[in-house]
Amino acid sequence: MNLKALFSPLSLEIPRGHENDIIDLVSYDSRMCAPGSLFVALRGTVADGHLFAADAYERGCRVFLAEEPLGLPEDAGVTLCPDTREALALVSAEFYGRPADRLRLVAVFGEEGAAVTSHLIAGALADAGHKVGIIGSGGVTVNGVRTSALRKLPEASEVQMYLHKMEAAGVTTVVVELSRRGVAMKCVTGAKLFACVVADMPREGEPGSAAARRAAHELVTAHDCEYIAYCTEDSDSLGIDGGTFFDGASALVSTVSTAGTDADIFAHSASIWRNGGALGVDFTVNAFGTEERIRLPIPGEDTIKYALLAAALCRHLCIPADRVVRSIENASVPGHLEVVSRTGGAAFVIDRARSAAALRRSLSLLREYAPGRLIVLAGGTGGETTALRETVGDTISELCDLCILTSCDPDFEDPMDIIHDILDGFGDKETPFVCIPDRKEAVGYAVREARDGDIVLFSGKGRDSFILVNGEYFPFSERRTIEDAADALIKTAAKNK
Repeated sequence: MNLKALFSPLSLEIPRGHENDIIDLVSYDSRMCAPGSLFVALRGTVADGHLFAADAYERGCRVFLAEEPLGLPEDAGVTLCPDTREALALVSAEFYGRPADRLRLVAVFGEEGAAVTSHLIAGALADAGHKVGIIGSGGVTVNGVRTSALRKLPEASEVQMYLHKMEAAGVTTVVVELSRRGVAMKCVTGAKLFACVVADMPREGEPGSAAARRAAHELVTAHDCEYIAYCTEDSDSLGIDGGTFFDGASALVSTVSTAGTDADIFAHSASIWRNGGALGVDFTVNAFGTEERIRLPIPGEDTIKYALLAAALCRHLCIPADRVVRSIENASVPGHLEVVSRTGGAAFVIDRARSAAALRRSLSLLREYAPGRLIVLAGGTGGETTALRETVGDTISELCDLCILTSCDPDFEDPMDIIHDILDGFGDKETPFVCIPDRKEAVGYAVREARDGDIVLFSGKGRDSFILVNGEYFPFSERRTIEDAADALIKTAAKNK
């Protein structure tokens, strides 16, 4: 794309002598640059992209966007701007032909519930015949096929690239999972949003509550949203009652509630259920006066709120209520409290939880299902501080009946060193544990060890398709490993009859 055409709609100064340069790639990673690239220097939490401009230049890049002078040779064309993240978003949208203008973008905002809500929405819409894409913590999915496994939040240039590819694949609705950090990174800046669904909010006064409120307000006001859905139990955290949360927004607003009837869609008569190795929750949903019973094969009563939000969006898109219910019941959430069903009475649950706080939430939720034993398979990630690992050890030894300590993504660290750091967090607690550094072996042990009534939480990997060891990515699927171990156990039992 011609640089003049790329910059002109965005009021960016075109570097003298580069007006007719052809741009083949917009990148914030100097290692990706080559002749024809535009390098955008971003300030990250770990590294400052301005420090890598010289590397991009050495690789042939001659056009740069930066917030400060780069000290490059005279033939480098540098455009200065106050916010390179915003510039990256706007330039990338232009470079990829502004795909968001022709797609229905649904932003799902939150921390703990955004992934679950995103997949419930996407699954329900797909079941109703929509062509759907997802961009989120579980990766990138196009029409039901997972195409990329994200290791981190995508930058705006990557979001625009995915939107471009999804449009080419015939997708009409894209669900984008956004945390407050994702909003701060300006992942969807410049893109028109069809809808914003607020999945969860920190309680007023909790760490990050003010930043989350600002981020949610920005989403619903700065992107020309047509539709907003939120839970009335989050009203105080959003500052809606007597506040200015919706100032500047012209969207249609729907409310849901899990604790009352004063909402457009509300739930009542909820209960958790267990059937052998299957876990879930069921409840009655009243949607604009129509009542339906939903049986959801995802554990935890928090899931009810996320299902209601998905139902609200689907009803806004005129999907019949009974179809919405069936679609939500059929939806799955890969890697987030995902139950792996196998014959027998033990329940196997895959979850991405790695931090002590996330593990506490997941384990406390599973304890409500009254397991014979609550078993956790947990590990640490290379590069983490000892303090983080000790808090994990303290949490799992407090909440579990058996801990299976293994590797997660050890990278260049010795897995046993990581395990010893976790064990330091056990303190004086006498919780039984075993140490099996190889994760595949540890998963097999957990499956064989589980008895009828037990619940086993496999934490840390979720739906990752790899494990990182010594700087290399090796294929690994937690779900497939569990299934293989369970199938082998079933075959052995059949032979011994």
